[in-house]
Amino acid sequence: MTVPNICSGRALLIVLEEGNRTRRPIRGERIGVGFSKIRRTFLHFTRSIIMTVPNICSGWALLIVLEEGNRRWRADGSEPGLRKILPKIYPKATPFTLMENKNFKIAIIGGGLIGLYLAWKLSEQGHSVSVFDKKKEKEIGKKVCSALFSERIKGFIPQVETCIKNEIAGCVINFPKKKIKLNFNPKHLVVDREKLSAILIDLIKKNKVTIFFEQELNQLPTGFDYIIGCDGVGSITRRLLNLPSPKIVLGSQIFVQKNNNSNNVFTFPTATGFCWKIPIGDYTEYGIMGDPKNLKKEFDDFLIEEQIKDYEKILSAAIPQPRFSLKDGGLIFPEQKNITLCGDASGLTKPWSGGGIIWGLTQANILLKTFPDFDKYKKETVKRFKWLILKGQISKKMIYFLGNNFPSLIPSELNYDNDFPSFFKSFWHYLIKQRH
Repeated sequence: MTVPNICSGRALLIVLEEGNRTRRPIRGERIGVGFSKIRRTFLHFTRSIIMTVPNICSGWALLIVLEEGNRRWRADGSEPGLRKILPKIYPKATPFTLMENKNFKIAIIGGGLIGLYLAWKLSEQGHSVSVFDKKKEKEIGKKVCSALFSERIKGFIPQVETCIKNEIAGCVINFPKKKIKLNFNPKHLVVDREKLSAILIDLIKKNKVTIFFEQELNQLPTGFDYIIGCDGVGSITRRLLNLPSPKIVLGSQIFVQKNNNSNNVFTFPTATGFCWKIPIGDYTEYGIMGDPKNLKKEFDDFLIEEQIKDYEKILSAAIPQPRFSLKDGGLIFPEQKNITLCGDASGLTKPWSGGGIIWGLTQANILLKTFPDFDKYKKETVKRFKWLILKGQISKKMIYFLGNNFPSLIPSELNYDNDFPSFFKSFWHYLIKQRH
């Protein structure tokens, strides 16, 4: 890929991946003429300019080009010096011919956080990106969502720092006969989702991304090399491709003007899901997720128990849950080579909470890494999430069963990663702590 503004010219670095290994040049390695100087130039930018390129050859290949004014250093498969030295550094390396760096026209359907993030990153790579969303611009970011994300979101969107409303250290699960404290590691943040969406819109506009608001699509947009559906649980992209829908549960929430600066979330398991209470500073969010058939009664009972009477209205939305299968983890992808799905549209959410942003951003990064090979993107996504989905579904049922029937078997306090958890690892750390 071409990376501007590293020096006074252009820089190009390609690393070819073989299997699960990615080989990167390290300090002190010398490949062809001028490599040491090139490496010093790249030193502060290495992480950002490395990318994998599939199907160029059967082994490793490395190409580095640095142009600075009229001076050029180049090391590629055609250079005799590289042919001689490359196999010594990378035994499986195969010289290859430089491929043209083509910029594609990409349509992203859906202007949620995942769609805007992909538009931002793909436009940074030099692609021509257009975003289609059915909402008005001022309504982007307005969604039935708790906007409770782990601190990992800072690694995806650093600008989130300006959108934080509260920091959450943990969660207290209230079973009938026992309370369990989960200490979040990493911590969680209550985020102003509308403000974060506005920041992303500004970023992609600066990158000359075209955004089409108020677009009710009845067919897929034409004239694009690739289409990415990021249009949520009710994905129009998925429907137009006649793809199956994920399993649906319902989420509802209300907001009460009630000062609450606690740093803990409180949850209350129900027959088919759970209720929650989230502190957001000058007000508190109360919500529920579960089977639509019983949701209203369960939520009414919860609000009565919490002595909540005055609130404006109940906001509700569908939440996708993967129908797990050994083949693909229950995730949904089209067969077309130039169309794919990402985020809620593909059915990807955490089985225990319904949260989808961190998983969706992780999935988006897989797409960015493998683009434009959507087959590889699908394989890498399934590989990353399939067993997480299964373990999440099993762990949720197990914790609910033990908490309701044998609460003494569950520790009263655990350190817990709410994005990529391992209950058994948390339990093992608890046993070690108790021993000491």
